[in-house]
Amino acid sequence: MELLSQDFSYSQIVSDLNEKGLRTRTNSPWDRVSLHKMMPRLIEVGPRLFAGDKWKSLQTRHK
Repeated sequence: MELLSQDFSYSQIVSDLNEKGLRTRTNSPWDRVSLHKMMPRLIEVGPRLFAGDKWKSLQTRHK
């Protein structure tokens, strides 16, 4: 979610997730399609993830 908020492309986010060893729910490497399919969930939980002070600190850090 943080990388999306920084306008990274799907390809860049997929590369980052895979380099960190993170996998999808099916234990597959990430690809652009699996990231795209996750977008509705990210939109739903985003406000809770970036609520309050955490969001403010991210905004300040990325300016």
